[in-house]
Parts: sequence; structure tokens; C-alpha cells
Amino acid sequence: MAINIGSQHAGVINNAEGNQTVHIGNATYNALVDRVREEVRNVPLPPAVRAEVDAELDAVGGDPSQAVGRVGRVVGLLRSAGALAGAGGGLASALSALIGSFGALGEPLAAMLP
Repeated sequence: MAINIGSQHAGVINNAEGNQTVHIGNATYNALVDRVREEVRNVPLPPAVRAEVDAELDAVGGDPSQAVGRVGRVVGLLRSAGALAGAGGGLASALSALIGSFGALGEPLAAMLP
């Protein structure tokens, strides 16, 4: 049996045992975090919630296993403030893109989005 894989482009591509993992670069990841931050600015939030969300986003690092917890707290804060229900597509789309970058680690968070 022959398997031909055409050209693939990404920061890192690992393909073992039929599974493929694509790791995005830091610039792309940082752009996703910045997009969430920008969308959050457009949402009315109580000052205390905004401060907590900003602190969590500021602390999001490049390690997905660490970042997923912080983004999870952001999603929880936004949900409890009712911001996800009335935020429109921009915030949900930005969060979805960031959460999608975590791969399987982000699946529980994706289920929390509207």
C-alpha cells in the first residue's frame, strides 16, 4: 500500500500512527489572543469582570496546557457576566479560533461557546 502526501506547510507537522498534529507559530497564536482581547473591549462588562478577563488574557502564555486553563477562566467569566449570549459573532468567533488552536485540549471549552 502506498500513501502519497502532497506538500504541507505549517510551523511543525508531526504525523505518527495516522494522527496529525499541527502546531501554530507564536506570532499566529499571539494574534489569536490579541483578537480575543480586541473583541472583549467591544463588550460591556462590569469593571471587576473586565479586570479579571484582562489579567487572564495578559497571563496567557505559549504553552497550550497552561493557556487552556486561563482561556477557560476567560470563557467562564464572560459566560457568568452574560457577555457571550449577547456579544454577537465577533467575540464567539475569536474565542473559537483561539480555543481551536489548542486542539483536543480545547474541546471542553468549545462546548461552552454559544
